[in-house]
Amino acid sequence: MSKAFKKQFGVSPSKYRKAFCQYLVST
Repeated sequence: MSKAFKKQFGVSPSKYRKAFCQYLVST
């Protein structure tokens, strides 16, 4: 899932981690 998430959003590692946290919170 992390690969698809990163590929879908196409963000850098730092932003990816932050965006992933917000993604988990929003769900």
